[in-house]
Amino acid sequence: YVSNWIKDDRYTFNSDGTVTIEQNADRIQNDTSAILTRNYAVAADEDGVGFKFIGHLYQDLNYRLITFSDTLIRVSATWNGKTVNSEYKVVPD
Repeated sequence: YVSNWIKDDRYTFNSDGTVTIEQNADRIQNDTSAILTRNYAVAADEDGVGFKFIGHLYQDLNYRLITFSDTLIRVSATWNGKTVNSEYKVVPD
């Protein structure tokens, strides 16, 4: 399941720990701004790699890294008490 307003987003990860989100045509109803800025972080611990990013409402959400390459990242998160896996792919311009 992917919320409609997320499907056409474009993410730019900045070196200052922020991610710029271009919402494009489909936008979340409670914030129709063309550009959103949120925080992200990556840190290793005894359980592997943790990734702080955003959830389906652009809220803070903690993920665990499953795998990554130069073209995709797979992560898992606990959402509503269940483990949810997400995959983000690089899309050429």
